[in-house]
Amino acid sequence: MQRPRPPALVNLVWAIALLVVGACQRDELPPPEELLFAASDLPGHWTAEPEGPHTPTGQAPLGGGPGAIGASIVLFHHPAGDGTAGAHEEILLFRSERDAQEEFQDSLPTAFNDRPDWRWVEAGAALAVAPNASESSFRCTEGRSEAMCRLLARYGRYLVDLKVDLVGTNSELEPVSVMSVDDLMGLILILDDRMAFAVPEE
Repeated sequence: MQRPRPPALVNLVWAIALLVVGACQRDELPPPEELLFAASDLPGHWTAEPEGPHTPTGQAPLGGGPGAIGASIVLFHHPAGDGTAGAHEEILLFRSERDAQEEFQDSLPTAFNDRPDWRWVEAGAALAVAPNASESSFRCTEGRSEAMCRLLARYGRYLVDLKVDLVGTNSELEPVSVMSVDDLMGLILILDDRMAFAVPEE
């Protein structure tokens, strides 16, 4: 007949089991598509493109990213007085933080590529814009009539790319404001909180 285990040993076994389960659960990060914005998150008259969240291709802003184990992008459109304005959010999930760090650094020159007639400029301290990010860069265009801003931020193993037109053009090719800087800052704070909640604390 098997002798009953001492209560202390039983408790120890349960504690170890709970730690193992907890560690497994912490490693199961939400897939990128669950963290993307919906059109209702954007202030104003924005709508998501018909394809909705989808896996990016080689033509997507970050191209899916080498080493990514998950990637999703959503494109938005603003009518801008029968003209056009756009925005996108792309989120990639990598196998390791090192892979995400490398992709963040590799993506900076592509994401903020200056043009002959306009350039990207730092638009404030990145830490203040996205305080929960592991590392980030926030820049807006200078010299471009259709002003836009972009945030590239890493949250642990996630890499987030958010680009928004602040000014679009109407059907007469005149500039039309579609999002204020204050509204964009509010949107980024929503993103920052959402990503911080998704990433387990160290």
